[in-house]
Amino acid sequence: MREERFPLVSDDEVILTEMPVMDLYDESDFISNIKGEYRDKNYLEWAPITEEAPVKPIEKQVEKPKKAPLGVKKEGKSYAEVAREEARADLKKKRSASYLTKDITPTRRHSQPSLVRQGNQPTAPFQKENPGEFVKYSQKLTQSHYILAEEVKSISTKNEEVAAPAPKKNNYDFLNKSQIYNKKNQQKEQERRVAQELNLTRITE
Repeated sequence: MREERFPLVSDDEVILTEMPVMDLYDESDFISNIKGEYRDKNYLEWAPITEEAPVKPIEKQVEKPKKAPLGVKKEGKSYAEVAREEARADLKKKRSASYLTKDITPTRRHSQPSLVRQGNQPTAPFQKENPGEFVKYSQKLTQSHYILAEEVKSISTKNEEVAAPAPKKNNYDFLNKSQIYNKKNQQKEQERRVAQELNLTRITE
């Protein structure tokens, strides 16, 4: 007879398989592979063990060739020495350039002669070529003396109305309607309100 005790599963016994990995595109989710009713997969649930998981073969690690660090001599010359030689050759090439050894004579630019305007030259040549039909009348016009224009005196008419001067605005006009500075007008308004009653306060013997 087998005696069952807690826990029912020993420590070295596997209960569940590895949690499935959710891929973005799964073959079973393609339309061509779906047959019947489609059900969403729940990747949070662990599936029970039905078969033993296949043991993955251990891949041997391929040793990658290590790169030689900088500064280590390769074929008798280091990286710094090769760089120095290239820099020297480049500097020597630039110093022996043709434009440094060639004599460059300054070229003078041919200055264009400045256009001098003649005094008799008309400002608008096209007017001389096409003078127009009224030029023949202007050639006969002459003037011997200046024409003096007389000043016309302004004549005042009776119909003009003299504008009356506008009354000057007084900034203290608001005091005429003030209740503090205009007590007499305020008293008269109060007497008009009680006109129906007999005012005995002002009766003197």
